[in-house]
Amino acid sequence: MSSFEQRTELWEGARETIDLAGQDLRDLQSALAEQRVEERLQTLAAFAGEYAFEIEQGIGGLEHAFVAKSHRFNAEDMRKGLRHGHVAIVACCDSAAAVDLVASVAAAIGAASTLVKMYGQVSLIGIADAADLRALVDDGAFS
Repeated sequence: MSSFEQRTELWEGARETIDLAGQDLRDLQSALAEQRVEERLQTLAAFAGEYAFEIEQGIGGLEHAFVAKSHRFNAEDMRKGLRHGHVAIVACCDSAAAVDLVASVAAAIGAASTLVKMYGQVSLIGIADAADLRALVDDGAFS
């Protein structure tokens, strides 16, 4: 458990962000349920973009894979060598249940909301299937 004094406040902020996005997340689940894998990846990237994530398409040499990033950095601390934390959440779009993908997105937007109080980066990585993880590792996406 973290000894960070404001962890309860951060938790409440993340929960509130997810609650406020509730209808959008339900709409996302409905849309994803009817889509093929490539369409799901496009829909997830667009959704993350609507929540102020920066989107990079075609990561790891995978045409449809993406990474959506939200960050808040302290440039002065980084100049001195401090490295901020990074959370990466992977959404594997070959899942039979769209709710799995919605949970990944909800976790990403909730975690990103904590960046108003702390420094770091939250990434949502969208891939077509679990086998694509190897290509991302080989490409250095997790380094």
